[in-house]
Amino acid sequence: MLYPISRFKEDSSDLLYGYIDAAGAINTPGEWLITPRYLIGMSFSQERAFISIDGESFRLIDLNGSYVTFDVLERARPFRAGLAPVRKDGRWGSNRCKR
Repeated sequence: MLYPISRFKEDSSDLLYGYIDAAGAINTPGEWLITPRYLIGMSFSQERAFISIDGESFRLIDLNGSYVTFDVLERARPFRAGLAPVRKDGRWGSNRCKR
């Protein structure tokens, strides 16, 4: 079953969609922009979102599904006001969403 996870872009009706076992992004006409391949997909902010393939580590992707950084995080929370709480090497900090 396909279900909406979150808004894909703040200024559009595109949504991040997922199946029971995978998350991806689909646009309004129904075309897959990011094929469902992630276990966890978080809300996009400024065209960036955290994803997890295994539920244990998180990476930051862009609207094409490409990795934005090489950092692998232990935990990540959705962006709010351009900042997201993240944990790396057992320490919490914040990640600024920049394009």
